[in-house]
Amino acid sequence: MRELVREVGQQLDLNLEVRVLNSGIVLPHDVEAQKKHGAKEQSYGRSEQKRPAAAAWTGTEGREGTTNGAWPAGTTAPLFGPSCEALYREQIGEITEAYPGTKVWVQPDGLWLLSESLLVPMPARRVVFLTGIPFSPVRFPRSWGFWVGPPLTAPKWIGPRHTNFPDGSVCAFDHSDGTWRLGKPIVDLLDLYTVWAFRHLHLQVFGRWPGRQVAHHPYERLTELSGDEYCGCDNSDKLYGECCRDKDNTLNAFEVFVSFYVEMGGVRRPPPVVTEFIQNPTNPPPLADLLPSVFGFLKAPRFSAAPILLPFMNHSLRKGGCRSQLK
Repeated sequence: MRELVREVGQQLDLNLEVRVLNSGIVLPHDVEAQKKHGAKEQSYGRSEQKRPAAAAWTGTEGREGTTNGAWPAGTTAPLFGPSCEALYREQIGEITEAYPGTKVWVQPDGLWLLSESLLVPMPARRVVFLTGIPFSPVRFPRSWGFWVGPPLTAPKWIGPRHTNFPDGSVCAFDHSDGTWRLGKPIVDLLDLYTVWAFRHLHLQVFGRWPGRQVAHHPYERLTELSGDEYCGCDNSDKLYGECCRDKDNTLNAFEVFVSFYVEMGGVRRPPPVVTEFIQNPTNPPPLADLLPSVFGFLKAPRFSAAPILLPFMNHSLRKGGCRSQLK
């Protein structure tokens, strides 16, 4: 398993394609490498051009789940348009073929999907995603990832790294590059989430995030990035240790911390109803309660001062670009 994770990680570092097969198995794009790891040619495979799958997008430029949900400059937000209900209902068969065992709940506002990704052949544990897909173009999709299986006794949320503020949902791509938009195939979106989880697996096994990532705020970089990961600044083709680390280490730790928490408004964690549903998946919550709206973002306050000081009491910036752990 380590060799496979290493090979896929190397391809992600090189910004190459990887393959997502049935059941969310991720393999190198190279056919010989796939055969070596037991892939079958008839398996469902989606070739995905790997630009940086989501790092911890946390600014305001309009990523696939940002703090304020603003749309990227130069694009038009789909504030008005037809519902995707008929289109997405037709895709349910494709979804259950690509991700066998997926459970689907249809609500007036959209679909809830409970799907499973194995990541590697014969895994010790796997990933479960709870994904909300809106029918309306004024809402954003959301997904939460959880590790399940031995040795865990209960599902474990995958985060907070590379998740959205404040709800801890999956942040798997840059919204501004059009990687996935409402109306595109849902299986494509689940594939993106699967590769995001695979990157977390690589982080767990080797202590580093593979491939390009984005972390514009120095607090993020100091507390999450290791020196041998790609930097999260605009020069993301450079390693952090060769790019922003020395500059970040000269900053005042308290000022950096306060700036980050004021901008982002607290900590990331899944809503309790999501965690409860993952533990007992029988009756999903109303989609409208959990999928952010363009209009709601526009009128929402930027932050609450309450959470700013408490996390700082037990926090110290780890100099030198510490290795983040899977949480």
